[in-house]
Amino acid sequence: MLPLGAIVVFLLRERRLGELRDLFTPASFLVVIVSSLGWYVACAMGRRYGFLGRQLESENFGRFFGTLGFMAPWYYLKPILLNSMPLSVMVPFAAGAALRRPAQIGSSAETRQQRARFNARMLATFWLLTVIFFTVAAYKRRAYLLPLWPSSAFLLAWGADEIAQRSRWGRIARGALVVLCAGLVAFNFIYLPHHEVAGCAGGSFQAAAAQIDRTVGIDEPLYLYGFGDDPAPLLFYLDRDAPRVEGKLGDAPPGYVIVPQSVWDEHESEALDLKPVLNVEAGGDKLLLLRRGGAIGMARPIPQARSNFYESFSQGILDRSLHQVGNGGNL
Repeated sequence: MLPLGAIVVFLLRERRLGELRDLFTPASFLVVIVSSLGWYVACAMGRRYGFLGRQLESENFGRFFGTLGFMAPWYYLKPILLNSMPLSVMVPFAAGAALRRPAQIGSSAETRQQRARFNARMLATFWLLTVIFFTVAAYKRRAYLLPLWPSSAFLLAWGADEIAQRSRWGRIARGALVVLCAGLVAFNFIYLPHHEVAGCAGGSFQAAAAQIDRTVGIDEPLYLYGFGDDPAPLLFYLDRDAPRVEGKLGDAPPGYVIVPQSVWDEHESEALDLKPVLNVEAGGDKLLLLRRGGAIGMARPIPQARSNFYESFSQGILDRSLHQVGNGGNL
């Protein structure tokens, strides 16, 4: 949807209606249908109807229209602007500059700068459309912005090149950008891995999720509250939906709520009917599992495959015992 939407918006804005008509032919429409529906057709042919329903209802429509909860529209300001300081602050300005530049290319006198400007305008259209699309969506995650990073890299390089051509300090600015990028690469490859390893020493996300799953029944509601960063590792090991609760902690619906210890200390007075039932440590942070209403902690049921194994094993012992009794043996 997003690449095709960016192409349509770009060609319409550039008034390249002939190329738009040539691009969307019956054959290209068939390719889009086959490539986009292949996953769902495979699930249907494999009779994975439960999984297919979850994909369509929860993952595709629920996250966009709010059945999994609503999140603030300004949620993406921080991951867009602060994810790779200071480069990330420059990207919106580069995208805005690219959208203001004319992108028409003459077929006879095509220059490198014109081609780069044309590409920058196209990628800036994709960048802006992606940000708007996921900002409108009710459920948000930082990982949804990953498709922006290649476009952002190109826009940064293009912006630096434009400055270099228009300013006498251009070469210095370009060199400073190269040095800054090299420093950030070294920071990401040296410091961050050691930082993450040190953080794991304060408690495993996998162990914390296992304790929570043993307490919260598989059919019982589970929510998150007060997490400043996206708790992707915890959600990965929980392997279940855990939408965020917005507003006051006391307004959380019946069920279980995972909150950081510091958040609980701050909001405990406004959530008197929420009771801590579990204390775990994950990534150096202390987390509390709170219970509200009639939710009763239950262990996960034994998976069906293992249950069938135990049933067959027990039935085999019973059959052998009855056979021995029938032959005069002792049970």
